Amino acid sequence: MTNIPNFLEEENYDDAPGASAPQFGEPGFGKGKAKAQQGTPRARITELDARLLAFVGHFPGADTEALSLLNEAQPNNLGKPSGGITSVTTTERRLAKLKKLSAVERYRQATSGAQCYSLTGLGFSAARDYGYNMDHGRSLSGIAESRLTHYRMIALVAAKLASPAGFFRDQLGIEPVELEQLVSENAMRAAYEPIKAELADAKKSGKPHDFGKWRAEKLQAAVTAVKENRLGWADLIEAFPVLLTLGQPQREGSKAKPVHQPDLAVNLDAARTDHFSCNVFIEVELSRKDWDEYERILATFSAELTRPYTYRRGVYFVIGTQVETLLKKIDEAAGYNLISSGKLVVIPLTHRDGSLVAQKKRITLGGTR
Repeated sequence: MTNIPNFLEEENYDDAPGASAPQFGEPGFGKGKAKAQQGTPRARITELDARLLAFVGHFPGADTEALSLLNEAQPNNLGKPSGGITSVTTTERRLAKLKKLSAVERYRQATSGAQCYSLTGLGFSAARDYGYNMDHGRSLSGIAESRLTHYRMIALVAAKLASPAGFFRDQLGIEPVELEQLVSENAMRAAYEPIKAELADAKKSGKPHDFGKWRAEKLQAAVTAVKENRLGWADLIEAFPVLLTLGQPQREGSKAKPVHQPDLAVNLDAARTDHFSCNVFIEVELSRKDWDEYERILATFSAELTRPYTYRRGVYFVIGTQVETLLKKIDEAAGYNLISSGKLVVIPLTHRDGSLVAQKKRITLGGTR
């Protein structure tokens, strides 16, 4: 398996004006570029920069488009507000500065040409200095290139959720969220992995090792704590983040999965006052799985959303119509009615301008010209 740092060649950009003078014989040599200033000696990491760094730290592989969605456009030189969100061009300049300061690394994705970003140690430190919790962040190191597009699209969805533009205000009824409300897959795994290790040890000892069963018992204990006034509904997920990883007890004839990790979770429980959670789990689906796998996934979702202690609903972001068509068929055939009831929403994956994210063209072997 090829990993990102080895597969993608990091490019050496000279974005700052005068960063390097033309060499003898090159176009522009002798055209008045006398004293080329090296680097950006007065550059520093600002609060707006730190927001981008914090996002990249939790969603490595984020591209320039996604990062352009996170900040409001700043006033111009005359002090007049620009309105809207930052442009892609402005974001590129900001990211070029952060690269020169060694806060981020930049990779050019071979298949799409997209510029993807990853934090350095300095970048993590700078985000922490501005008060961001980076405990469950990560870099692109060790991530397979084949997974990069998926990471990039998850970051796009996450950025749209956090964008001040309110991309999902009308579509999903979700106002812009704080970065802290976005729970990455890596953060969910950080809560799940210790339990996974405990259950693996239990299996070796011949003890029960079903995560779905373990989770059901933990959820019941959490609900009991709330009912006994030892915990508030709004604090349930903060106290038990492992519950964000889905899973159902394994019983004979059950199709539900023992463990299922969403691509992203959104914690909307700050104002929660009863057993109905407000949280949303998100799946970013770039290609279609087979029928059996979707049967198991939907069975898991149905069982989860019947008792909405952890999640209120789920959202699939898809490319094309194949995934939505198959999900609807299975949902109706099984009688879950997740989609018709609005518990599961399927919407197309789009860019910042509303255009559809294109599906890669497939080559049919043996076809005619």
